[in-house]
Amino acid sequence: MKKWVKSIDRYFSKIPSDRRVSYKYKYCDEEPEEISEKLVYIVGERPHYWKVTFKCPCGCKETISLNILKGANPRWRFFIRWGRVTIYPSVWRKIGCKSHFHIRRGKVQWSYI
Repeated sequence: MKKWVKSIDRYFSKIPSDRRVSYKYKYCDEEPEEISEKLVYIVGERPHYWKVTFKCPCGCKETISLNILKGANPRWRFFIRWGRVTIYPSVWRKIGCKSHFHIRRGKVQWSYI
């Protein structure tokens, strides 16, 4: 196996298994002052939401805010199906922990590339 794949596996194996639990979601008019872990806040007034906010799933405790305004660039999208949130495209942090992941059906799926 390539060395870089082994190093990535070692990095992600350090993430505790409790970090892999489902994300819940909550609609709110304004972003709350304190962001809870494992909870995605969908901020805006129905049907005009402008961002989703949540804590980074790697455990670094940084808050991630993603723009979901139509016509903006970059722009993420979300949908709720069967009570589970999906955010796409992937989130790739360029600074800080440099995590790259998807949230699909409430679960974090780590990307290696």
